[in-house]
Amino acid sequence: MFIVECDRCLEDLELPIESYEELIVKFGEKEETESEEVIVVSTKNMN
Repeated sequence: MFIVECDRCLEDLELPIESYEELIVKFGEKEETESEEVIVVSTKNMN
């Protein structure tokens, strides 16, 4: 629950916010972003 200022009356307003995000990381030959949820990390410089 967040308390924000109302745009119309400037009173405090309790605003319920719920969010769920998932990030998938893959290892590959080159770094790239497949989508907002999937990134590929290069394994070339890993020891």
